[in-house]
Amino acid sequence: GFYFLYLICQKHLKTSLGFAIAFLVFCFNGHLIFHSFEFRPYAVLPTLSLVSFYFSEIIVVEWRQLSTLKKLLIGGFFIFTIIYHAYGAMIVGLCMFYFISLPL
Repeated sequence: GFYFLYLICQKHLKTSLGFAIAFLVFCFNGHLIFHSFEFRPYAVLPTLSLVSFYFSEIIVVEWRQLSTLKKLLIGGFFIFTIIYHAYGAMIVGLCMFYFISLPL
């Protein structure tokens, strides 16, 4: 999750302070820490959300430049996310809706 948080921050944040605040919130969030010690799917959902956010932007913004293999792999990840948990459809749907609704 940290790697994809870094990639998202690199694209959307312009200052070092933004990076620091984003990583501090992610690192010291009590709910994330609590669920990371459980053997349940809740610990993986934030990572799936970050990856879905990152891939949704790539799909919407760079659709024409992507190879067919990359499109299939990203689509397979979205299917895995939807199958993994009941919130998976909401995670993928809201991320896609966010980038589709942005003016280009």
